Amino acid sequence: MGMMLAGTLSDLKESEKIPGELATNLEILKENILDDVDSNQQERLVFLSLQVTLLISWLKDKGKHSKEIFDILDNIHQNLKPVDRDLDRRFYEQLTNLRRAINRTYVISRTTFAQPAYVLQKAIVGIISVLLILCQFKTFGGAIIVTFSLSFIFYYLLYLVKELDDPFLSLKDRTYVDSKAIENILTRIEEARKRIELKERLMH
Repeated sequence: MGMMLAGTLSDLKESEKIPGELATNLEILKENILDDVDSNQQERLVFLSLQVTLLISWLKDKGKHSKEIFDILDNIHQNLKPVDRDLDRRFYEQLTNLRRAINRTYVISRTTFAQPAYVLQKAIVGIISVLLILCQFKTFGGAIIVTFSLSFIFYYLLYLVKELDDPFLSLKDRTYVDSKAIENILTRIEEARKRIELKERLMH
């Protein structure tokens, strides 16, 4: 049980870094659009905002189908390539980093402990519960406290391992990985788009 819990906790710690990495990559893609003055910046920012929204939905999706996320990455690749060739290197570096982080997310989310490990864990918890019931205690109160306390700890550990097996989506359809950093990108993209719109109005 300790081995399985350590494995799930290591996945959780790894997963906590991913939203920050994704947000950084998306932020630089946004800056790339702003630096590409020869392109239609407003249209590209709206397109990037849509792709970020789809990315957030994918992260919160229990199925996490690979086709959906790689379609998003392909769309970014095809539609947000800079017109200014001097920005190509930065664009492809961030796209590569984005693909790497997405692949790590997909692998962590889809990789679970082998089913025999869960069967063994349940068997251990069941055996411990039976042994506690069969144990003789000096007082009835002591028997209740010890049996309830130890059973509760072991059953909760069993539940905890299952909960953390996919850090991006728990058994109750909630995520343990905060996607707020990525959601903030949407606000900054919209602010950048409004600034460009205001600048164009002032120029006219």
